Amino acid sequence: MARKSLQDVQSLANTYFADNNSGAITPQLLREWCAAIIGAIRPAYAYLNRIGPTSQTPPVGAPAALVFDFGTLSPIVDYSTIPVPVDPPTGTPNPQPGQITRLEKGTVRITFTADVAPTANANNTVTFTLFKNGVATAWKQSVMLTATGVVESVSLAALEYLNAAATYEIRVSATVATAMNFSNLVFLAETVPVWEYI
Repeated sequence: MARKSLQDVQSLANTYFADNNSGAITPQLLREWCAAIIGAIRPAYAYLNRIGPTSQTPPVGAPAALVFDFGTLSPIVDYSTIPVPVDPPTGTPNPQPGQITRLEKGTVRITFTADVAPTANANNTVTFTLFKNGVATAWKQSVMLTATGVVESVSLAALEYLNAAATYEIRVSATVATAMNFSNLVFLAETVPVWEYI
């Protein structure tokens, strides 16, 4: 069953439980309503990660997809990921551009964190941008790399309202195209219950 908004659940309550003078509140209606509210608030998430440092050279200008090793899904499968889910991530890393797809409408909280260290060229600004369905969003975060080998941390948080399925990815660019090590990457999407879908 597709996830309902809390407004949908309230509407069902008003319809199913108007009164019980005539015995209209049945066990079946009560079950349906309980299933609807559980579905509306059930937790669901997907995340991509890369723990160990991996070298990648972000381009100047149009950003390139950030590479991840593993994907993990919640037991409630509202998402799919590339790389394919591995839980726990004990297999061989499979570095590839990472994507998280929301399989139905919903509201998604996005969290992204990373450590980055340049192998050369200090004074390089690296920008991480959240893309939705292949298009850059306004959600982005930059970090200035000040010295070769010095690790800088970055984090980004976003709240995305959806009325349909969507695919998300983090893309990266730099002011100077040079190799850098990305590590401790986490890209998390989690479903947030909402009053009404827009």
